Amino acid sequence: MKKAISLLLTIVLMLSLVGCGGATKTNKNNEPVNDSNAETNSDKDTEKDKRAMEGNMYLEGFPIVKEPITIKIAAIDWWNSENYETLQTPKEYEKLTNIHCEWQHITSPEQLNLIFAGGDSFPDLFLFLDYDKINELGKDGQLLPVQDLIKKYAPNVQKMFEKEPIAEKLCTASDGNMYIIPSMYMSPGEMLRGSTYINRKWLNKLNLDMPTNMDEFYSVLKAFKDEDPNGNGKEDEIPLSLLWDNDLYGICSLFGPWGITSSAFGPFYAKDQKEIVASVMQPEYKDAIKYFHKLYKEGLLDQEAFTQDHDKYLSKISPVVERETIIVGASNGYTPINPGNKEIKDMDYVMVEPLEGPKGKHHFVPVGAGIFTNNYMSADTKYAKEIMRWIDGIAESETSFMWNGGPEGILWKKNSEGKIERIEGTDKKNCDYSFILPIMGVYSEWYNNNVVLSKDDKVKLEILEAVRPVGDQYVLDSKRAGNIPLVFSKEEEDFISTYYTDISQFCKNKEAEWIMQGGIDKQWDDYQNQLKKMKIEELMDIYQKALDEWVKK
Repeated sequence: MKKAISLLLTIVLMLSLVGCGGATKTNKNNEPVNDSNAETNSDKDTEKDKRAMEGNMYLEGFPIVKEPITIKIAAIDWWNSENYETLQTPKEYEKLTNIHCEWQHITSPEQLNLIFAGGDSFPDLFLFLDYDKINELGKDGQLLPVQDLIKKYAPNVQKMFEKEPIAEKLCTASDGNMYIIPSMYMSPGEMLRGSTYINRKWLNKLNLDMPTNMDEFYSVLKAFKDEDPNGNGKEDEIPLSLLWDNDLYGICSLFGPWGITSSAFGPFYAKDQKEIVASVMQPEYKDAIKYFHKLYKEGLLDQEAFTQDHDKYLSKISPVVERETIIVGASNGYTPINPGNKEIKDMDYVMVEPLEGPKGKHHFVPVGAGIFTNNYMSADTKYAKEIMRWIDGIAESETSFMWNGGPEGILWKKNSEGKIERIEGTDKKNCDYSFILPIMGVYSEWYNNNVVLSKDDKVKLEILEAVRPVGDQYVLDSKRAGNIPLVFSKEEEDFISTYYTDISQFCKNKEAEWIMQGGIDKQWDDYQNQLKKMKIEELMDIYQKALDEWVKK
């Protein structure tokens, strides 16, 4: 397989040179080769003809099939246009594999609902499309079990399971089948979510130590407001700015010192992946709300924290703007926001390690896994084994990197040591070279050994090590970091659908109200009674049962 992978990389890189500069293709001996489809797909050399086959499909190497086939793929590509067939990397892969792809651009859950309801043509493959009933569709016979196909035809996908065993657990349904094909991109950035960062230069100017607990954090924010750390003689400092319920820029890291989570991440979390805790019913939740109300009332917390949108928040802390005056003392994000993208040694903002709570403990929403469980195959496809080989070709780590970042020489290059290095001053957004987030097989060991870590990567790795030991608050909402994909029966899902959304929204509204206006002490008992009337205890039981099953897997 190594020989096949090497051949893949050689051909793709040669093709990329043509796409970028119109150079003549050469073989490994630097001899010109013809690029016509007839040459590539029909005039196989003697060595290729000897490869083992099943029907029209070769069992290893490229092309994957002898005679061309067409597969239909529904996909979402977060950064490029919807014209997938015009992108350079997919076009080159089509030539390499002899498999033509008809792409269907998916932009909403409604489109998927229509497909699964039979109101639209059913694709062969779904790529990077979140859907909350994948396993149920599999059990109903609409999606194909893939575990045997992976074992037989997908050594690169199997390698993901070897490197990150939890991936197999994440992809396995309660009936023992696997309807999900994993995708993995475990760079430091994908493995990290919101942390708190503080202005180091402001700390130094005011002779303040880095805060280690919530009382010290309050004192630092108070000094930021009162002592003019930016030195412009104006009271324009925002001690702490947040985008409250965002999982990257929100409050995820700051409720942890009390051993609970914000309702922005749902009413529950799974402590150590074993015990369901209803944060919104704990006395510590009330204490945390009172702390943040104090910050808000005294102007230490951004008065727009609950109302500003993403653009407004970033306008205050943008990393690409050189500001005459810095106005934010602390903020949340998954990387330090440093105006002008300064080097590490010049960074204005540095991470605040998980803060100690009133009871002397540290708790944290853990890092995201970088493992994605949203690729699946139609049970009606005529080309299951060919598709699995097509997937596995992309799941080779360096090829995955190229699908994400484009061919060599445009956005990245290899240095003298053979390591991948990004080319400064290039932006892969809206480019015509790559397909962002397809099937991917980039595990952390490969990334750290083969990619030159950027300044942000290095900082993220330091942060990962700092938060790992205290990351015991696993979020249960599947759209948030640190999630656990629990499985429920049809009756349980109906119950959750009936009650969860109302409870979650009720809690979010009360949290925002109490932090901005106060009053939690007076309303606390009525709030608890209302939650019980809304069936929160029954929901907890359902979640605990599902969590127990998850632990047994």
